[in-house]
Amino acid sequence: MNIILNYMKGWKAEHHNLKTSSDIQQTIKNIPEISIEQLNLNLTQLDKYLSEHDTNMLFVYGCGNDATVVEDIAKLKNKYPKVKVVVHLHSPESTLLLKCIDLKLNDIITLDDTHTIIKKINDFKIAQEHFLKNKPHNRKVFGFMSSKGGDGATVMATNFASALSRNSMRRVLIIDMAIPFGDADMYLTQKQNVFDLTDFVNAYDRLDEVLIESMVQRLNTNLHFIPSTKDFQKIMSMKSENYEHVIEKLKNFYDYIVLDFSSNFDPINLNIIRSCEHIFMVLSDNLASIRLCTQKLNILEQNKVILEKVVLIENESGMDNDISTGDIEVALDKKVDLFVPYDNDIIKESLIQSKAAIKINSGNKLSKKIIEFSHRWLGNHDYEPAQKPIWRHFFRTKLN
Repeated sequence: MNIILNYMKGWKAEHHNLKTSSDIQQTIKNIPEISIEQLNLNLTQLDKYLSEHDTNMLFVYGCGNDATVVEDIAKLKNKYPKVKVVVHLHSPESTLLLKCIDLKLNDIITLDDTHTIIKKINDFKIAQEHFLKNKPHNRKVFGFMSSKGGDGATVMATNFASALSRNSMRRVLIIDMAIPFGDADMYLTQKQNVFDLTDFVNAYDRLDEVLIESMVQRLNTNLHFIPSTKDFQKIMSMKSENYEHVIEKLKNFYDYIVLDFSSNFDPINLNIIRSCEHIFMVLSDNLASIRLCTQKLNILEQNKVILEKVVLIENESGMDNDISTGDIEVALDKKVDLFVPYDNDIIKESLIQSKAAIKINSGNKLSKKIIEFSHRWLGNHDYEPAQKPIWRHFFRTKLN
């Protein structure tokens, strides 16, 4: 959960009874997955910040009980409905409070103390978790796989899951299915979880809401993670007959489950892939990737996977070559639904920070593409993959 304390017009916390954001962060360190940042922005700057950063809760101080400023804050609240906006007013007159009610600014605080902030954060967190646990879930499963190793499926999967979780009303689970060489954790967190996928598989008969909540790694309030295991002894003792059933059970507790598969097929994974609502095949603009993608599409079709469920994602390699998106579409006889631009700098930073690229900077080209792509899958309307390219009716080219 990302929380912003914004102090306007030179309003300084130390002149009041408030601690700094770092002090408050220390105070609530017993509450996991909460990040607090202190800003000193005017409303125009704050608008730009919210458009570029994933924010769950915003405290605004220093509006000076100015009715015009309050109106502008209300406009900001309406523009970003997923952000919980809390406004501080110092000894406000009744007319201003009535105006706030008219503007639907219902979260007003009048005290300057840190305790009020912490209580508001706790109340919001509890209310959000209660809502997420008790609402009906969409129960959609998305599978990501690379045409070949290194094509970028894990980068896409981790960022896609993070993008889905930007909707704070949706519970999202990402599972690293690449046993034993999964590395999704490298793009998500620096903390090592006690439990991994094999623990969930072996505990299948006992899995319920309480046990699941205690075993998953909580990246934030509505984004959870199950890492792959790197322990060969645990892999050998895994009850493989429960493997695919675990996913079905987890679907009861999440709106979206994102599965990051290895680049290789095995009989168990094929059964799970078959049950996915959509399969995202990530390939790059080189011959080896295109050839392997052709083979994998054939294998999927032979194993009764409906190819209409497969969505092609082209990850730009950053290498100079003569292969265009059109060439790929002709070779595979299938439309490329998403082109992801090459951005080595943000991927490096993602690895350094162990954080999804869209969490570091949601305004770069790569992040914008993934966020836009994720919007197609949110809500009650399913995104229909693009139809086959029109030129397939005129000629087909196969790469041998």
